[in-house]
Amino acid sequence: MTNNASCCLLRLNNSYIMKNPLEKNDHKILIAGVIIGAVAAGAAAYLLLTEDGAELRKQLSAQLEKFLGRDAQEDEAIANEGK
Repeated sequence: MTNNASCCLLRLNNSYIMKNPLEKNDHKILIAGVIIGAVAAGAAAYLLLTEDGAELRKQLSAQLEKFLGRDAQEDEAIANEGK
C-alpha cells in the first residue's frame, strides 16, 4: 500500500475500510452561519413587512442622508438632471 492511499483508509480488525476524507466533525461555522442568516432574515422581514419597520427605515434614511451631508432636494435635483 502506498502512503497516499493510507490517508483515506482505516484499519479495523485486520481489514481496511474507507473513510470520507471530506468529513468534518466541527460544525461551529455552519451553526454560526445559520444563526447569522436567521437574524438577518428576521431583521429584513421586520424592516420590510411592518409599519414600525417602515418608520424605522425612514429614520435610518434621514440619518444616513445627514451623515453623508445630503438632503432630499439635492437628490431630486441630481435625479432630474438626466431628464
